[in-house]
Amino acid sequence: MSNPLLTPADVTIENDSYEDGGPTQQQRGMRVIVRSRPIHWVTVALLALAMAMFLPPGGPAGARTGTYRLAILQVSYADSADHDYSTAQLQAAGGELSTYFGQLSNGQLNLQVSVYSAPLTESWQTRAHYWTGVGDDLLQHAVSAATGSGLQLSGLDGVIVLSPGTGGDFTIDPRQVHAGGVTQTVQNSYDFEQCGGGCGPAGGHTPGLSHVWWNGWAHEIGHQLELADGTVLGGNWNGHPGQYSSGYDLMDSGYPDSESVYGLSRPEIGTKAVFPGWLPPSKVGSDPAPSSGAPVSTNFDLAPISTASSSTSYLQGLKLPIAPGVYLTVEARRRVGADSYSVGPGIFDEGILLHSVSEMSDPPVRPIDSCDYVGSGGCVRERSDSRAMSCQGGGTTVAASHPYCWPYALFHVGDTYTDAADNITVQVTGQNPTTGTFHVVVTRGVMTGHPQLYVTPWQTAPMHTWETRDIWVDSSCNGYGVYKYGAYPAPDGNVGQGNGDDPCVGHPNRVYVRVHNVGTTPAEHVVVNFKASNPLGTGVGPDTGWSDIGSASEAGFPALTAIPAGGYADVYVEWTPNVDPSRIPDATSFSFHSCLQVQVSRAPGETSDAGHLAQENFDYFQAQTGMDGGSGFAPHDANVIQRSIHLVNEYSKADQNPRLFYINTSGTLPDGAKWKVGDGQSRILLQNGEARDLPVTVTLPADISAGRQYRLNVTAGTVFTTTNPAIPDQGVAPQTQTEYRDVGGVVIDVDTVQQSAISLTGTQYQNAELVADGKLIPGLAGQIVTVDYLSPDGVQFSHQVQVQADGTFSDKFSPPKPQVGKWRLRAIWQGTQSISSAVTTVDAVVSPTG
Repeated sequence: MSNPLLTPADVTIENDSYEDGGPTQQQRGMRVIVRSRPIHWVTVALLALAMAMFLPPGGPAGARTGTYRLAILQVSYADSADHDYSTAQLQAAGGELSTYFGQLSNGQLNLQVSVYSAPLTESWQTRAHYWTGVGDDLLQHAVSAATGSGLQLSGLDGVIVLSPGTGGDFTIDPRQVHAGGVTQTVQNSYDFEQCGGGCGPAGGHTPGLSHVWWNGWAHEIGHQLELADGTVLGGNWNGHPGQYSSGYDLMDSGYPDSESVYGLSRPEIGTKAVFPGWLPPSKVGSDPAPSSGAPVSTNFDLAPISTASSSTSYLQGLKLPIAPGVYLTVEARRRVGADSYSVGPGIFDEGILLHSVSEMSDPPVRPIDSCDYVGSGGCVRERSDSRAMSCQGGGTTVAASHPYCWPYALFHVGDTYTDAADNITVQVTGQNPTTGTFHVVVTRGVMTGHPQLYVTPWQTAPMHTWETRDIWVDSSCNGYGVYKYGAYPAPDGNVGQGNGDDPCVGHPNRVYVRVHNVGTTPAEHVVVNFKASNPLGTGVGPDTGWSDIGSASEAGFPALTAIPAGGYADVYVEWTPNVDPSRIPDATSFSFHSCLQVQVSRAPGETSDAGHLAQENFDYFQAQTGMDGGSGFAPHDANVIQRSIHLVNEYSKADQNPRLFYINTSGTLPDGAKWKVGDGQSRILLQNGEARDLPVTVTLPADISAGRQYRLNVTAGTVFTTTNPAIPDQGVAPQTQTEYRDVGGVVIDVDTVQQSAISLTGTQYQNAELVADGKLIPGLAGQIVTVDYLSPDGVQFSHQVQVQADGTFSDKFSPPKPQVGKWRLRAIWQGTQSISSAVTTVDAVVSPTG
């Protein structure tokens, strides 16, 4: 059994053709299919101010409960060991962090924090070495150093690498670390003892008696918990649900405030979440709109969201539903519990906080700022505003005297918010000093309603990969309605997993999309446009574009005339992908990473384009090889796979610094499998303008069995500082955030399949018909084989034929006109998830007139 190395240009689905009856029993065996999904390049102009963190596929989970063991490793570099905090202070701060997260989670999370010294004593272990030098593995070195002060890896959940001096805090993907014979996967953050913009007001106004400014560290622990919870699965990440637009929520981000109703609740639709379930559902009320009649007013007493839920009988939040996944939230905020730390101490202001939520939008949350609705002349968002200079300084003084300055004041007693479009009024009418509750009157009238079209984006359930369940291909090569990768729609009503079929080159394929209407009224006269990446085979990047491949409208699909509220329509266009033959390897299927894009035009009455655009990655195409003579059988099992990540340090010309890229791996490979990224390093340093292809090699065990599915997820990310557009320019230094982003990577899906073979055992011309007899091994009754007939003048005709129980199939074709010369016949079988595809070609010498 040979184990050839597959390069990115190699064939990665291996299917052999046989011209003489197929392989022997000895030749038939298991093959390895590799589905490689490159992660799209992200340029420096990142839209979301967030530490984007991706996990391998899996379903969304509730927020972490129980014990979370966190180690703070206080690093000393060989040339930088001037610490702001003693070990005793950090230990005290660990207790404060534990108390804070216990309050934030309503007692559901037990954060256990331990502190260890991590001295890096070698002369070369300088700060510059790790941050602007060769990029050695700081996390692993810190873990190894901390074992000398008692660190035990077993059972550890997360690590904070705490460096002296100033820097921007960030969190990256989970990593494996090793110490004392133990290997452990840990969430990990890189924090600094000093804050980039100063550590709070003079005089030691810090979160607790430790006088440690752990505000930003709490934010990073929040990111660790999101990763550990499984709530940020590859794109479902909602770590900053409003893109830093709020100064009142930990993740969005007040440092370190409580979270919002949205952040502490499970999503209604989709899978985006922050800390789902930490706020008991019984503490969140709902006030739907009346379906008819006069407006209805309802009174609510709301306890602060940061009050322990078990200590109050009152509601702690409201949802005012508008459409599925679209609602307003109402919550009370006071300087108690998790809102009692930091500035003031405590949050900037007390009162009622309102959010507008559209769960399928990006970002999903928009704060409803009181200064836009209460007589202060609107919120200050531009430096040109004449009030901007009065906003310098920040803190609770600004919130009290200048409510139009960021972070904007909350709604106070006597304030009213009105949403005329959805006929909603929220009035704050009182506050009870004894119970600490705010009295709110919500008035709702009949909503006029509107449609909202939606296509599930990629990185969502059920795959959590660079695919969406709402876009799939149905290839004619195995018959319409037959899918290589499972049923579409799936039995549970979802569209299903994967691509449906591999697109068949040179043959018609139906590109489907499921368009949902999650609004409250029918969506009428819907138009859907389809595009394919151009050129095919390169994915999407700075040098690629899109080609239109068709559109669907009510003229061809009556269901698009009016998609009912809560309903959907499945529509398609026909697409025949054409590929330069020189780019098609000698195999039935070949790696050819391409993308399809679907965009839904705005329907009459829609108020948002959120959810109108979706894309699907296609990594394999069904080949059209064999018309030039076919290929012989060369048995080989691919137990070694190689891919690569293309990294480029092509940031702003003003940024001439080297840049560290962090390499992270995770997955579900079988026992005995080995993988390696580059030379095994976890951090790669690139000079400005430098490009590098980083090889990823996977070696599978020789005795791996067929019918298995595995995955290796490799990502490369980097950290940089960017100006935060959510914080207005108020005449002071720009507000900046440190962010980590995955900028490249590859997901290697490995399917082990049984080898197949197909043959054309006899071809002839008789009675003005071409006859094709063939056999598929193994015999699979009912499977569809495509037989192509290529005329002497180059015109292709295709028939679909059904396989019998013994694997045989037969087809006849009457040419539209007699031609002298050689016809070529080809048989294509697309395979299944457990059996490889196959193709074969023969010549049929036909001279009907000569």
